[in-house]
Amino acid sequence: MRLTPPRPATAYLAAAALLALITWVDWVTGYELGLFVFYFAPVSLAAWFGTRRAGVLAAVSAAVCWYASDLLSHHPYSNALFVYWETLMRLVSFLTTALTLSAIRAVMAEQEDLLRVVSHDLRAPLAALQGQAQLLRRRTDDGFTAARADAILRAAQGMDVMIADLVDGVRARAGRLRLEPRAVELQPWLADLLARMAGGLEVERVRLRGAHA
Repeated sequence: MRLTPPRPATAYLAAAALLALITWVDWVTGYELGLFVFYFAPVSLAAWFGTRRAGVLAAVSAAVCWYASDLLSHHPYSNALFVYWETLMRLVSFLTTALTLSAIRAVMAEQEDLLRVVSHDLRAPLAALQGQAQLLRRRTDDGFTAARADAILRAAQGMDVMIADLVDGVRARAGRLRLEPRAVELQPWLADLLARMAGGLEVERVRLRGAHA
């Protein structure tokens, strides 16, 4: 079962609430080293389910909240400038996380767009081509025209298979492909392959013989 991801507005509210909670706990306890890793949660939430700008904003907000909670809790430092150095390092780590997650999410979004384009925009004109070829095949009594219509249908079916393979490849990279192995009759498949390649190759030289031969 695939869970529906939250909407960006919901993700932003959740990230803001989580950041406020972590900041409050950090301020009350003053145990900033142990709570530092929790600041990555709202940053990751905003960057993954929102935009790149939202991820950067969450990263900057996390660094500011950490700095504010550290000052309010009066955390002792051996050097007064050390707090600024720590804030800078945390800001860099938050920004790196946000930008990395945003880039990964953008790549996944491009793959999903490609999947939609291939599965719909390419198959729609291909279906129209198949329909016209089938209509021509039924309406003609000329052997030459019927053979050309059959060739168009075979080519269209081959293109449909290639589109299906491309869609499966995108789904496999996205981790959404579920394989269902099944037995295949090799001789009919090879016969169909030769028929589809007849227009460009000398398939007459190929002879198919069954396992019983």
